[in-house]
Amino acid sequence: MDFGTPEQLAEMKDPQLRMEQTMASKTKDIEDAGLCQWGYQPDSLTLVLQEVGTRRASQDANHGGPEHDDTHTPADWRAFIGIYNQRAEEYESEPEIRESKLKDVAALAVAAIQSSRRKRA
Repeated sequence: MDFGTPEQLAEMKDPQLRMEQTMASKTKDIEDAGLCQWGYQPDSLTLVLQEVGTRRASQDANHGGPEHDDTHTPADWRAFIGIYNQRAEEYESEPEIRESKLKDVAALAVAAIQSSRRKRA
């Protein structure tokens, strides 16, 4: 029984990657259908923020949510963001992967803000 290539198997195991591929496919379908002419813009702030929000929810699910986040200091958050920003830079010639890594950076910044606000409340 053929289950696909190792890369295909890895993709099936990574729900975040599957979700991003699905979103990219849907975006391409919309672009191919010419819907961009009627108001859809792949670079719209709404779409980008929705993607960052989805990534943020994935981070919470994978790492334990606010209880885990609130154990980190501002220095921790700066380090995490720096690490993920560096990972994004490694894919400068591959814009889709780079964007995916930048969503990690943005979602980490959101997590840092959320944690900071909870700690001040």
